[in-house]
Amino acid sequence: MESTKERTPRLDWAGLLLRTFALDVFACSRCGGRRRVLAYLSAPGGVHAILEHLALPSP
Repeated sequence: MESTKERTPRLDWAGLLLRTFALDVFACSRCGGRRRVLAYLSAPGGVHAILEHLALPSP
């Protein structure tokens, strides 16, 4: 028998933060505008290089 149950769509990470903590990560606290994702960084070397360039601590 085939299941006729419909799946509810999964929430992305921003939606989960909004639902759980009432935190809209895309809302700018200064101007009230909407932020957007420019890039996803996943390679540790790239993340380290950017943090080092910005003089921020890196793990």
